[in-house]
Amino acid sequence: MSAAVDRARAATRRVALWCGLVATPLTAQIGPAVLRVDPITGIPGHLVLVGGGGTPDAAREAFAAAAGGRDAPLCVIPTASARADDAAYCGSLVEEWRARGWTDVTVVHTRDRQEAQSSEFLAPLARARAVWISGGQQSRLAEVYASGAADPQHAAQVAIQRVVERGGVVGGTSAGAAIASTFMIAGGRSEPQLGFGLALLNHVIVDQHFRQRERQGRLRLAVDRHALHGGGVLGMGLDERTAVWIHGRDVRVLGDGAVTLRWAAGAGRPAREQLLEPGAGFDLVQVQRAARMRARLLPDPGAVGLPDGGTLMVVGGGRLPEEVLQRFVDAAGGAAGAVVVVPTAGGFEAGRGSRMVDVLRRSGVGDVALFQPESLRAPGELELAKLRRATGVWFDGGRQWRLVDAYADTEVEAAFRAVLERGGVVGGSSAGATIQGELLVRGHPLGNTVMLAEGYLRGFGYLEGVAVDQHFSQRRRLPDLLGVVRRHPDTLGIGLDEGTAIVVRDGEAEVVGTGSAWWVDARSGGEPVVRGFSAGARVRLADPLRD
Repeated sequence: MSAAVDRARAATRRVALWCGLVATPLTAQIGPAVLRVDPITGIPGHLVLVGGGGTPDAAREAFAAAAGGRDAPLCVIPTASARADDAAYCGSLVEEWRARGWTDVTVVHTRDRQEAQSSEFLAPLARARAVWISGGQQSRLAEVYASGAADPQHAAQVAIQRVVERGGVVGGTSAGAAIASTFMIAGGRSEPQLGFGLALLNHVIVDQHFRQRERQGRLRLAVDRHALHGGGVLGMGLDERTAVWIHGRDVRVLGDGAVTLRWAAGAGRPAREQLLEPGAGFDLVQVQRAARMRARLLPDPGAVGLPDGGTLMVVGGGRLPEEVLQRFVDAAGGAAGAVVVVPTAGGFEAGRGSRMVDVLRRSGVGDVALFQPESLRAPGELELAKLRRATGVWFDGGRQWRLVDAYADTEVEAAFRAVLERGGVVGGSSAGATIQGELLVRGHPLGNTVMLAEGYLRGFGYLEGVAVDQHFSQRRRLPDLLGVVRRHPDTLGIGLDEGTAIVVRDGEAEVVGTGSAWWVDARSGGEPVVRGFSAGARVRLADPLRD
């Protein structure tokens, strides 16, 4: 069984452990009615979540735009309020929304859990492009609309999720924001009472009226308890008159206040909070991955090395010299070889090609296949069969975080490593070079100037104990890599110039190409030693450099 599969199963066991030990009163409620979210592209539709105290104009406009305009069918759910049983109050809500320009408004409300699952009750939700959940007490919403033991596929919860899945928008204020979480703070002044919400936003706990009601301690306890027992959740505290707009994996802060993000301590990292002012943005998948990674028992960086018998071709980007290309072709077996080209670092779009397919065919590789499954994290037997017969894998350039999102801890990642384990070659240029290291640099989805991004700290780890940077001299990247090695002195930093590669086999790196390979090494203690090696040099990776 592969190490990747072992790690994935261990993560599943930790979630089960959390449910069994911590949330026994809640496990009776948990069900599979979770919003279908692509782990790579994020939420299919839109969420607009407001911290209470009045909805800012920017949030109202974002909500309307996400619905496709104010002519879109809108459902308003006032159930969190005690006044929702008053027909006059519900009528005033319709008039209030119409005064804002909405033409098709329906109030959807009941206190009867069974009625909430009837086809007549759900009919407005089935046609809605927008749902707004008003404030009050989120427990009132959960009692009627959230999944439970008797109905784990609660029809109302599913109907609300479907609005997002078909590209619409669900918004809410105060309780209407808190209920969006899968794991929800149902109440409690300082001691959080936990429950389950509508599961529109997974791996996140939302708290509202955040700094105005001094709820920092409540959110910390909720997040830390999940982390203590293997759950990885991000705390998101919303100030009053403040909203987050979420589409795909893009999040924007709107309004007058701030959003506080909270991560629990874990995986050797201290607890962390980040305050985001209006106009700020972040990547949803990145912050969720950071929370989940902190809940995992990550191994310490290994001694420098690679799987026995395999060959690595690690290229610094730019033009690929003929000598470097030929060394890869020879290591893959030439005319008898079978190489799989992985273009994913360049983008997730379907039908993406790679010029390396033609390059390798012209260079004499007998069998060259493009790895491009319809579903990246569930590629299907045909694509996996390509990897099982491969003698070589080539990773194209682009952004290394895309490779992590698509393949980390999957059967595909295990199949990549198996090529090395049976004596094959793995190569790649630019992003395809960096992904081969253990410590991943420039992996933030929002830009390649961030050297170390939580959630994207680990590459595929073929070069254990190594961080690889590329375009090194051309983009003057030595100061960046020095900073990484100073923070992680047990890690060997390798910077590769364009048109330059290291060929790694049996623990030795040979420099090939037109530029230099740069070692940034603090493993002997003290300040990092920096040394450049030109073509023909051979360096033992396990041997620290000394002044």
